[in-house]
Parts: sequence; C-alpha cells; structure tokens
Amino acid sequence: MFHHGEQGRAGESTQAEGEAACFYHPTKRAAIPCDACGKFLCALCDMEVSGRHYCPTCLESGGKKGKIKTLERARTRHDYVVMSLVLGSVFFWPLAVVLCPVALGLTVKNWSAPPSLVANTKLRLGICAVLAALLLCASAAFWIGLARSN
Repeated sequence: MFHHGEQGRAGESTQAEGEAACFYHPTKRAAIPCDACGKFLCALCDMEVSGRHYCPTCLESGGKKGKIKTLERARTRHDYVVMSLVLGSVFFWPLAVVLCPVALGLTVKNWSAPPSLVANTKLRLGICAVLAALLLCASAAFWIGLARSN
C-alpha cells in the first residue's frame, strides 16, 4: 500500500535562481508535482501511495473524502449484517420467512465485495447462508403446516 523506499528524506536546498521550489518549503528544491493538485513538492513533502504522489493536504483530504481508495479507513462487515439477520430470524422466528431471503440475497450480492481487513468474511458469509437456508426451510414448513391445519 505505501512505498517503503527512502523514508524521512530531507529536501535539497535550491541552488540556482529559477529552480522550482517546494510549495510548502520555499528554500527546498522541488522533486515532483502532486498528482492531485499539481503543487511542487520537495522530497520531504512527497507522499507516495500506490505509485501516485500527493502533497500532505491532498493526502489528508483525499483520505477523508474517500477519493484515494487505498486509504480506506472503514469497510462494511457484510458478514455481520447477514449474521444479524440470521440471528434475528432465530429470535423472531415468525419473521424468518422474510429475514432469511434477505440474508441470502445480501450474501449473494456481497460475495464478491472486498473482504474484511481483519477476518475471514467469506467463511462467515457461507456459514450464515447455510443457516439462513435451513431456517427458511424450517420456517416455510411451519407456516405451510399451520395453513394446512386450519
């Protein structure tokens, strides 16, 4: 994700008149322009992320606004959403006919979503999908049996 090359380099001082200088450090020689805003940056200010160069301001604002995808700060845990629906259908079993198909639909929809950064999401999604299918069958059998008895 981050370039671990030369870290903490000090910017070189400008030598000649007319030489490009860093936007943030006017006495330092510009090494590269920011890929987002075009400001000239010295080696100290250059922040490389996934092969692109950013100034500190663009890196911060791009991370907050989500424009720089490799600087993800949060990710939806779809396995927890599906697990909540499955557990909800266990505790509120009359609603299993509605909650289980929703859980199965979310499992299919989010199967190819980027996985969690901390856990094995696909394993949990698979387990929850199997449980949702079993609960759906049991709930459908209950409601069909109830309808036939009346």
